Amino acid sequence: MIKKYFSKAGFPFRRNRFDSVKMACLVLTVGLVGGANAQQAKPSAAQQAQKRNFLEKTTSLPLGRAFHSLAVVKDFIYVFGGSEYDPNAKLQKPTKRVSFAPIHADGQLGAWQYTTSLPEPRHYTSNSTLVLNDTIYIIGGSTAPSDGERVKTVIWTRPQADGQLENWRSSAPLAQAGLACQAAFVTPGYLWMTGGLPLAKPTSQEVYSITVLPDGSLGDWERSSPLPIPLWFHQAGVVGGRVYIWGGLKIADNSKAESISDKIFSAPVLNTGKLGPWTTEKSVLPKAFYAGSSANAGSYLFSFSTTYVDSRRSTDIWWTMVTQDGIQPWRMQPSTVPMKIYHAAAPDYLRGSIYFVGGKNSNAEGNDPLPWVVFFRLTPEARKQAEAGWMALQAAHKTMAASASTLELADDTEQATAAPANAAAAALPTGIVPYEEARSRIAGKKPLVVYFRLAGSKPCLEQDAVLTPEVLAAAKVAVGSSDIRSNPQLAQQFGVFRSPTWIFYDSLGQERSRHVGVISPGDMAAKASVLN
Repeated sequence: MIKKYFSKAGFPFRRNRFDSVKMACLVLTVGLVGGANAQQAKPSAAQQAQKRNFLEKTTSLPLGRAFHSLAVVKDFIYVFGGSEYDPNAKLQKPTKRVSFAPIHADGQLGAWQYTTSLPEPRHYTSNSTLVLNDTIYIIGGSTAPSDGERVKTVIWTRPQADGQLENWRSSAPLAQAGLACQAAFVTPGYLWMTGGLPLAKPTSQEVYSITVLPDGSLGDWERSSPLPIPLWFHQAGVVGGRVYIWGGLKIADNSKAESISDKIFSAPVLNTGKLGPWTTEKSVLPKAFYAGSSANAGSYLFSFSTTYVDSRRSTDIWWTMVTQDGIQPWRMQPSTVPMKIYHAAAPDYLRGSIYFVGGKNSNAEGNDPLPWVVFFRLTPEARKQAEAGWMALQAAHKTMAASASTLELADDTEQATAAPANAAAAALPTGIVPYEEARSRIAGKKPLVVYFRLAGSKPCLEQDAVLTPEVLAAAKVAVGSSDIRSNPQLAQQFGVFRSPTWIFYDSLGQERSRHVGVISPGDMAAKASVLN
């Protein structure tokens, strides 16, 4: 069957492969998210229903699950904790169990099985479970859905070759009260958690980081600048060198009553991995919401099955794209899934998919957790659109090189098959060290230049050839490098979609300029000279 895509109407998801071609053409003609003009006829009920049918269903969980979290690592998907449906019990039972399944090339899942259990049940961790390289981190949470003890630690593990997890390890406890329903994200060298709901105190406004050591283990906690307002049940993501926080529940000024935030906050990621000051974005959410599961995909931020005023549940999916000009207007697409609350979502970086798993249809008594698992992929057109937004950055600096080569999120490109034939081809030029080592050396006190490369690709081989020790010494700055294929999350966080890409940071950690493509020794020296 011919595959059709929604991207012509601005919709970034690949449509369900089982939908009819005839209806797909109708939908594309009408337009989806702002794609239709005022003169066109209003879509029929059938067309409206068809627009919601873009998610592909795959292998269901063995038991319904809610209040859980989700992660994808390499070729496996994992579901952690929460509450499982027990047909022999009146109430949902908190669980420590971890389920996992293999991911096939087409995105479909194999059979689910169980692996190493959590140290204790953890609930409300949908937006505070993170993957960094091959390590899974679960931050905080609650031991039960209702009035559970707030957990103060981060636990982490790694998958083995067969998908089974290693034993869980734990961080030192947070010195302050534990939190649930917080939002978390990763920057180079740090895990972060923002806001959240303590057991016996008002909504948190605090922001904490914990150091990620070179072996993936965790170091010390540190308090950072607080959010502009207290928030819980909010979402977070990192795109292109900035952290974005959106939605959530807040406490109104001089009131104990909760209200829903439509605000979007952001902060720059400094070259140290720390955050700069928080900014309230000029744009706001078109509709205030909370309790959605969030995910990143390239330059896109997503929120799934959001809740609106008066606790009105939905199956709406909201998304936006972040470009060099900032965060773009949010768009919304309804779906037909039954999961409205206490679900989880996670991206699959290797295949360009996003999975949406479990949850409940409502809070009503007897409304049992669901076993549903669905997924979708960004269209190639949507990925190119996201990349094009970041290419505006090249125009701003007027340094785009024709030899720069494309790296897409999921497709196998020329770059993806350009892996070095031997270790020597992947070696860094003399005078350049791995990014993490460079970041640790300068500790935020000196300028830093970051070189994003793809080992073995033609443009990067050309670039490496001109990076002589004399050229690097003349720049008089520390240069750290990161391989895009080996560290796709780091590339996404910095907004890097082509290689080679150079980013120049001053001694305060602020980005001053960037260059995409092969940089000449003269240009490199000129850009480096203004950093001190």
